[in-house]
Amino acid sequence: MIIKEFKLDKASLATAGGIKPQTVSGYINDGRLPNQRTLELWLREFKVDGTWLLTGEGEMFAESEQSFEDNLPLFTKRLMDVEQSMGKAARLAKLEAMKAVIEGEIEDEKNIRLGDREQIVSG
Repeated sequence: MIIKEFKLDKASLATAGGIKPQTVSGYINDGRLPNQRTLELWLREFKVDGTWLLTGEGEMFAESEQSFEDNLPLFTKRLMDVEQSMGKAARLAKLEAMKAVIEGEIEDEKNIRLGDREQIVSG
């Protein structure tokens, strides 16, 4: 309905939701469901009512200037909080893993250079 209302193509809807056009096709054709981040982006971009977007019930557009979170069911708000905290933890874990790899590479390089110096000195 958003595609029709705003005269969008799948690529434009995908861009607004931070996803790929084939993902939109999956939503439309295969019944897959968007994640909370995509829903959040669509709510902000198109100013549609959160309950309508999640359930199809009520009016398509929010009647007031409330933030999109105000229009979401409490359960959805909690899920979004969990997803955000998991995203932060995952990013931190990735950075820690990258740091360990980099530190390991630096240490290996030092050992190689130290070994080369010892060969030069003893050789």
